[in-house]
Amino acid sequence: MSAKELGGRSETLPSDQSIALLHEMSEASSLAMVNFLKYRNSVDGTPEGESGRAAYARYGAQAMRAVHHVGGQFIFAGRVTGILVAPSNEAFTSDWDDIAIMRYPDPLAILKMEQLGFYRAALSDRELGLDRTIVYASLETQY
Repeated sequence: MSAKELGGRSETLPSDQSIALLHEMSEASSLAMVNFLKYRNSVDGTPEGESGRAAYARYGAQAMRAVHHVGGQFIFAGRVTGILVAPSNEAFTSDWDDIAIMRYPDPLAILKMEQLGFYRAALSDRELGLDRTIVYASLETQY
């Protein structure tokens, strides 16, 4: 499935090139996804201008179901409280609200979530809630 077929803004969805990269990764390794999240201040078209965080929380409940459904697991979620070592690139020093980390049994498991009807239905709340995001993929390595 392409990013365009999922609908939504380019700021919140993987590119077709990123999806192709997941297909190229070894299926023998687990994959961790590190999500940097910035929420909208308020969401138009919702009762009393609901916060982006609240809209994203609705999505998050369904996303957790989907993660577990494909054999993944929740690792960590928390609010960003500060930057200890500041990189020179502004994109990374942005005022991110939260970070969330999930682990998947293989790189394609994350794409399997998009086949689940309840997850696809929740993507609209993800779109409503997020202003922008950066998502890093990391294959497990042995040291």
